[in-house]
Amino acid sequence: MTLGEELIVRMPGLAVGFAPWALFLVMPRVPGDGAFVYAGALATVVAVALTLWARSRLCATTLEAAAIPTFAALILLALFGTPSVHDWLRVYAPAVTLWALTAVMATSLATVPFTERYARRSLPESYWQSPHLHTVNRRLSLVWFGCTALAAAGVTAATAVTRGPAAGETEQYLTLSLYWVVPAVSVLIACRYTEHATNRAGRSSA
Repeated sequence: MTLGEELIVRMPGLAVGFAPWALFLVMPRVPGDGAFVYAGALATVVAVALTLWARSRLCATTLEAAAIPTFAALILLALFGTPSVHDWLRVYAPAVTLWALTAVMATSLATVPFTERYARRSLPESYWQSPHLHTVNRRLSLVWFGCTALAAAGVTAATAVTRGPAAGETEQYLTLSLYWVVPAVSVLIACRYTEHATNRAGRSSA
């Protein structure tokens, strides 16, 4: 099997890396009634389990490992924060979570692109220092970073609209688009680019 062919099979591993973040974002989170702490704790447990599993395969993780301190901090704020902190979390937790994920991706670009760590799970170590592997995954990581930043900006803008004066029908449609449509389209773009790039890498390495 060539390097390009191996690159194609790593998308499931990348999807697993996003699992704790996606889990927290879709679960009910209302600070003060226990749901927020439960959502954060479950996401943390999943992140820890995935991180330990990855390390058992001698391959360091990025997204799962970064999720642990992120959700642990949110849990502490929910448990020990004041009512004003709870109100802040209720409104801004999704945006903060997405911006934290964006920061993790940006940081990885200065070292090892985060998608490359997931590619390595399906590659022999002899491929890990391949310039081709690094080039392809740097582009992939940049695209995921840009799309995640776009999703974070959309959720932040939706929050600003919601916190503004009483929203009319137009504002409600705008909020719906910014909060759900923009992130969904961003993820779709990143996934389609990943599929295109890995298939192209497979053809060029065949």
